[in-house]
Amino acid sequence: MKADQRVITRLRELIEEGHGVAASPIKVTGVIRATWVDSGRTSEWRTKASSLLGRSFGEDSEYHLGFARAMTSLPNLDAVVQGLGVLRAALSDCEGGHLFRVQDLVHADVLDDFGTPARALFKSGYPAPAAVVAGCILEDALRTLCGKAGIALDDRPKLDFMNSQLAARAVYTKLVQKRITALADVRNLAAHGKWDQVKEADVEDMLSYVERFVAEHLT
Repeated sequence: MKADQRVITRLRELIEEGHGVAASPIKVTGVIRATWVDSGRTSEWRTKASSLLGRSFGEDSEYHLGFARAMTSLPNLDAVVQGLGVLRAALSDCEGGHLFRVQDLVHADVLDDFGTPARALFKSGYPAPAAVVAGCILEDALRTLCGKAGIALDDRPKLDFMNSQLAARAVYTKLVQKRITALADVRNLAAHGKWDQVKEADVEDMLSYVERFVAEHLT
């Protein structure tokens, strides 16, 4: 799925603005300090870029987190240069069609047709995105099982918490709990952009297991 063209356009604008910030060293007592940049101008740019990355890719994405790490040494010029590198990486992945919005792929009725989004991505050569979608399905399944078991959850329950509670209530075995934990690790690698660590065979196994899990526990 292609990234929203508006995001691509905005990334280009912020990269251009960032180059302007980097090209404007400030003067202190008549001497140009090449490693310093204007703090006010940089703060404005940082805020806009961080907001875009968080809203577009998620606050726990490598882009948003990487940009935040780069900004820790402001107003040093090196921080701006590193931040520009993150924005260029995000733009490159957007333009290459390597990003997608999970919420556009996972719908309320996805448990009735699990194979469509995840397997379509996998067959199209995107195992890591397929793992993210499968992880979302698994989380939805665990949330549903918790509701049936009377387990109280907050608005954004953690998968590990739901998994441990369900095993403790004997909704499924400890062996199943361990398997779900392992699948969550695969999902987390994919969701945080560590696609080179996501093995295609592991994702294929994940898809098959989640399909069986949903069929056994929710149908």
